[in-house]
Amino acid sequence: MLDTLLSVLLISEYGMGSSLRTDLSNSRFFVDDDLWSLVLTGSSMVFMLLCVWSMEFPNAQISIYGLVTLKAFCLPWVMLVFDAKRSVARESPEWVRFASGSSMSSPAEFYNSLPPITKAYGTLCVLATIAYQIGLLNPANIALFYSYVFSRFQVWRLFTNFFFLGNFSINFGIRLLMIIRYGVQLENGPFERRTADFLWMMIFGALSLLVLSAIPLLWSPFLGTSLVFMLLYVWSREFPNAQISIYGLVTLKAFYLPWAMLALDVIFGSSPIPDLLGIIAGHLYYFLTVLHPLAGGRSIVKTPTWLRKLVERWVMRSQTNRNTEPERTTGAAFRGRSYRLNG
Repeated sequence: MLDTLLSVLLISEYGMGSSLRTDLSNSRFFVDDDLWSLVLTGSSMVFMLLCVWSMEFPNAQISIYGLVTLKAFCLPWVMLVFDAKRSVARESPEWVRFASGSSMSSPAEFYNSLPPITKAYGTLCVLATIAYQIGLLNPANIALFYSYVFSRFQVWRLFTNFFFLGNFSINFGIRLLMIIRYGVQLENGPFERRTADFLWMMIFGALSLLVLSAIPLLWSPFLGTSLVFMLLYVWSREFPNAQISIYGLVTLKAFYLPWAMLALDVIFGSSPIPDLLGIIAGHLYYFLTVLHPLAGGRSIVKTPTWLRKLVERWVMRSQTNRNTEPERTTGAAFRGRSYRLNG
């Protein structure tokens, strides 16, 4: 962390001019050549090269996991945030946009444009994290502890554990962007006009994760990350040939993205269990609903009729409420009277 920050500051302040070493040598922080050589070794050297490249090509577009596209000038600072394991929630509309290219005039319009299931799940995850940050929620009260579920009948733990993605951090931001990016593409793509099927996929994934988590070696107190990874896996199977760029360094097909994300989590020191659970649940759903029927087998996982009727009523009610909203007017200074011509 320290050598990364030092490299970014050195390049930002001095560039690569010949006076850099002279200025550092005269500094009280560098009294011999060993410290100077330390700055130019390891990750510091890599970040110095990255900073120089970002200033030489400041307008190059860099995509991170296919979620966010930004200018190369900002890449060193994003890498620094990843290295520090924390995020600063500040976006500039001039260089940050979703890779989908959608442009909304306001955050409210973007939020309202989200499909219903993705919007509902993302909203619950954000509310859970906000409640935790302001001290209204103790994660231990919603975590998945099977002993409490069966001995104390705290059945809500079977549901609430899916809505907590952790505190505000870079990992939380990535998971939330994954919900918005891949959930929206699934719900507006293969599951278009199939809201009940998409909701059933989420329910099936949650049930599968609960069963898998009952195995002691695979247990996790919060399965929200695993459910998000299931969305990612199903998306990668529905769009296997989509090109995904990671930090602008490696471009791979979407089919391999879940495994690349799993490898990066392991490199960053995170446990691979939640990611693996999501991949297993996603593959199980995709196999039973797509691969097995294509091979001539019977469709095993079908959306229940009661869920379809429930979703249809919900969609019809929301459409009715939307149609009954009053139209916006530019002002009340003039209200004209309309007449029908020719009769």
